[in-house]
Amino acid sequence: MAEGRPNLRGETPYWNDVTVKTILRNEVYLGHMVQNKTATVSYKVHKQVIKPKADWIKVEHTHAPLVSQEVWIFHAGFRRHSAELFQDAVTGFYSDGCSVLLP
Repeated sequence: MAEGRPNLRGETPYWNDVTVKTILRNEVYLGHMVQNKTATVSYKVHKQVIKPKADWIKVEHTHAPLVSQEVWIFHAGFRRHSAELFQDAVTGFYSDGCSVLLP
């Protein structure tokens, strides 16, 4: 938490693994803007649908990056490697490296 501010939610002052993982998967922290990722079904139905990556609008270098390109590439390779390591032998599906596979 910020210095001088009370911690009203009772959280620790440290980032948890989910926060760090979210930062390392979001291209905004690389300094890029990615828009048009979702759309609503209609103005009456507020359900969000995810658009295909080909329809996304990406503008690079719009602001200063908070994560370096080297860290981003390393983490992307680590995620891919983790998914390969955690392949479930029964279903054949890959885990994202977060789930624990029971014996």
